[in-house]
Amino acid sequence: MAQELLNNVSDDWKTLTKHIYFQRNTSPPSFSDNCLTLYSQTLEGELDLSQFPNLKRITFNNNFKGYVNKLESIDISENAELNKIVLNDNSNEYPLKTANCKFIIKERQLNQVVITYYEILYVYNSSYWIEKHKLLNKQKIMPYVLVEKGKKIEQFEAEIENLNKAIAEKDQQIESLKKEIEQTPTQSQFQELVDIVFSPNTDLDFDNLKNEIKRLKLKDCLPLFQKEKDAFTKLITNAKEKAGTNLEKFLELLLQIQKQIFEKQQENDSFAQGQLSAYQIFLQEKLDYDELQKILNDQKKLLELEKQLNFLESE
Repeated sequence: MAQELLNNVSDDWKTLTKHIYFQRNTSPPSFSDNCLTLYSQTLEGELDLSQFPNLKRITFNNNFKGYVNKLESIDISENAELNKIVLNDNSNEYPLKTANCKFIIKERQLNQVVITYYEILYVYNSSYWIEKHKLLNKQKIMPYVLVEKGKKIEQFEAEIENLNKAIAEKDQQIESLKKEIEQTPTQSQFQELVDIVFSPNTDLDFDNLKNEIKRLKLKDCLPLFQKEKDAFTKLITNAKEKAGTNLEKFLELLLQIQKQIFEKQQENDSFAQGQLSAYQIFLQEKLDYDELQKILNDQKKLLELEKQLNFLESE
């Protein structure tokens, strides 16, 4: 792997290095006049140059052409002094041309690092290779990925998206609470009901009144229960697909132990809680923590609704 090239470089050399020169050979690294020459037959994988705090220049010898095709990335994001990358030192065919390699950089380096390469120029019946110099953000031959504080910009964007989703969910919860508050009778409304029920001129049949209240409450709860049940069924179906066949059984066991804890009121049972945690650990191979918590929270909400329905349906 490319990173292994640095294993034989001393800390002193790493500190003093201002120029790294990559050349295809089997020789050990050499150092002269602040230039570190790294020899290798091929470059593969990822290469992180953060160990070179004073690095100003990187050069690729043309004899690496065809031997860096498996090089995935070169991380220069911590090389604050870097200002030049020479893709080829003596030919129009630069080694990284056919490699699926990208630079990992910080945004400030877009206007700091210059890429040097060759470009063909046709004049009448002749062609010439002209050396070109372009800032990293102006060139199009080498892709790059922006990072900040050790994270790729895409990761920040993903985190922002997750935060926005969380905010949207909280907003939805707030709206639901507002609706519940609006639907909850006020003290004056309760008093009005009491006045009606206990009016001196009213014959009170308590059982009929209780059954009527339960009937009305059941009428409101049934659609909500069905809606929550459908959403939970879809959530579990998606989770099983993501977990895969090998972990699907653990998801079922997780739901079973959660239901047992709810029905037997085992919230303080260390053994039951330990089982719940163990199944979550297994499932985190495919499902992240937030996904598992949503599954457990939604199941508990559904169980509470089911318990309420059972009470309302009882005589």
